[in-house]
Amino acid sequence: MRLTEIVHDHSTPKSTAPGLLTVRTNGVSKAMIAATSKTAGRDLFKTPAGLPAKGSRIHVCGFPREQHAEAARLVELCGYLPTAFAAGADAVLVPELNPAIVEEANRAGRPVLVPDLLRGDVPPPCHRSAVEIDDDSVRILDVTLPRRAAGARLVPPASRFAHLCLDASFLQTARIVAVAAESRLPCGLEGDTAVAKTTAVLWVAHICRQEAVRLNLNGQSDTGELVGRFVPAAERQAAAPWRFREGLIPEAMRRGHWVVLDELNLAEPQVLERLNPVLEQPPTLVLSENGGEQFGTHGDVPIHDAFRVFATMNPAEYSGRSVLSPAFRDRFALWNILAAPSEAELRALLARLVHGVQPEFVLDGVIWKAADADPVYPQLAGQRGIDAELDAIAAFHSAVAMAGAEIGRTRRERYIFTRRTLLAAMSLLAARVAQGEELRAASRRAIDLIYRQRVTPGPDRQALETILRTAELA
Repeated sequence: MRLTEIVHDHSTPKSTAPGLLTVRTNGVSKAMIAATSKTAGRDLFKTPAGLPAKGSRIHVCGFPREQHAEAARLVELCGYLPTAFAAGADAVLVPELNPAIVEEANRAGRPVLVPDLLRGDVPPPCHRSAVEIDDDSVRILDVTLPRRAAGARLVPPASRFAHLCLDASFLQTARIVAVAAESRLPCGLEGDTAVAKTTAVLWVAHICRQEAVRLNLNGQSDTGELVGRFVPAAERQAAAPWRFREGLIPEAMRRGHWVVLDELNLAEPQVLERLNPVLEQPPTLVLSENGGEQFGTHGDVPIHDAFRVFATMNPAEYSGRSVLSPAFRDRFALWNILAAPSEAELRALLARLVHGVQPEFVLDGVIWKAADADPVYPQLAGQRGIDAELDAIAAFHSAVAMAGAEIGRTRRERYIFTRRTLLAAMSLLAARVAQGEELRAASRRAIDLIYRQRVTPGPDRQALETILRTAELA
């Protein structure tokens, strides 16, 4: 007996967002759903009000690929967190019920849901622009910042962000940056390489017309770079052959710059500890290197209202990284650990590059979307089969990025495949198509040069080629 019938409903009923999956469920399937609640000793599903608590994690499984994103979106609109993993999930969402699914859910103590039960719990859809910019202010999701006058020299340029995809992950990171700027709190962003840590800070600075200075730290960085050092005077005089040149931090405190400390944990801990008073509330600094000049309240130099400190770093497990002291890390009131992009986010990035389309996403029951922009590679948009090719490239990159450490398990250095890798491949693909090469051939050549050639011939390359064949890119 068929238990459910899946249909696409584009009629926009009052309680349903347009285009969301609906499921017609007969009495048998509802009885089966109710049966799954007996393991937990309660009947969760007699009414929509008996659904799991808002914020619960729901394992979305069993949907065809083209319907999985819609099912996950329905989960988000209902106030739940969709997950592709059963471990840690509070409930399971499937397209239709069968006894095996119910039995397995009973053993795990998880209720089983179908879309029809969630549909009645969806509030009327609320659409909002994810980013709004006018002359005086900038809004990123629900955080508004003032916008400074145009013309400042150190504002990050627009050209740096031509490829930017304003998806959920990036804008939530940008929101953390905005909260830090609004509240004057030091902010740290931690995550794997190329998850847009530094880009998020500089992009917020760009749209706010805020001057920002960036310092790439390393094992040779010293306190002189941060707070200052004595250097030979331009014109040597017997009375004053040396002068004190302020470092990045005191200059930013005077002038109201945002400071971005990149690769924070590559610097020696004792160098970073010099910044402890700068990260306190309110910030202070005593330049003992220059006669004890004091920055801060009741000091010699007032601190500009716009001064902020941001830091970015890879996890301590990366080679050459130091472990931050608890006292130093604790001074970053906002510390955010970023996840690597999902396959859906990679696919959205490719759509942004080729078609100029920014993705929609759900956050706190609101459907957000940034304004579309000019495509980076418009020459690809009209190519026959381009969207299927982008699907395959996104699936391939997602798979090989996750498999990088396993493929190179015999190497001292693991293989790294990041968004930078994907952007390089797309740049090469677009250039070859612009020269008249057929799309499929150009795609295969770009992947060969950017991905395949960086992997050692032998078992590692064979493993990568297996992923290529699975993605139908071989």
